[in-house]
Amino acid sequence: YNQFGVIVGMVHYMMPFAILLLYANLSEIDPRIIQAARSLGARPVTIFTRVWLPLSLPGLAIASLFIVIFSLGFLVTPAILGAGRVLMVAEYISVQISSTLRWGVATDLSTTLLLVVGVLVAVAARSPALRAAFEGGRR
Repeated sequence: YNQFGVIVGMVHYMMPFAILLLYANLSEIDPRIIQAARSLGARPVTIFTRVWLPLSLPGLAIASLFIVIFSLGFLVTPAILGAGRVLMVAEYISVQISSTLRWGVATDLSTTLLLVVGVLVAVAARSPALRAAFEGGRR
């Protein structure tokens, strides 16, 4: 029941979502590009850093954004694994409402959380990489 346990639990919970998002992105990479780099004499490290990684950055960005937004709303996992001693944002808001009855603080934190998520989604929606990732199947 400590912060390390909460982090391990949150990573364990969020990892499948990140893997699925990354898999969707990585499966869209044309293997002929990798083969072309290999046939032109590129070493495996060069292929990874100059071909594979840049092509996978939109998927990494989407997965990171999704995980950050999802993690902001974690309530149950930190409550169980942290035994009330490790407070994340959502649990702190819950404590402010139910235990300390500080409605103003809870309202301020909730509004700030909502604005942060809104800004992240708005920035991501304007990103060409995000649009390209979502339009990957449509040609």
